[in-house]
Amino acid sequence: MTLRALASLAIFIIVCSMPARACSLSDFVIKQADWLPGSPLSNLSKVVGEVTNNCDQAAGVELKFVFRNDAGKVTGIIQYWPTRQNIPAHSDYPFVLAGLSGEGAKTMQSSVSDVRKWEPSDLE
Repeated sequence: MTLRALASLAIFIIVCSMPARACSLSDFVIKQADWLPGSPLSNLSKVVGEVTNNCDQAAGVELKFVFRNDAGKVTGIIQYWPTRQNIPAHSDYPFVLAGLSGEGAKTMQSSVSDVRKWEPSDLE
């Protein structure tokens, strides 16, 4: 084996043995988040959507929805883990949630607020 081939093999082994990068907030994208306001009397709303995991690993994601009135003041916040399982790498996950948007809510803003790797012991 030549010195060049040996060096290439050593680099390959080092790269393959390095741990994979952990997923981050920027690896997840809210592809769709449609707000379906409920009755003005109940303030109960539904959000239907889909989140995409662009990470090279499976991971879980927490989503945050902030509702505001005409004056831009916060009327409600919903933070939500759409599943207590890891979303497979490079895949989409549909979700539906219900919660209180608050009195007079007129707009909704969505964001990814946390990412974690669920372990089997987390589900016990």
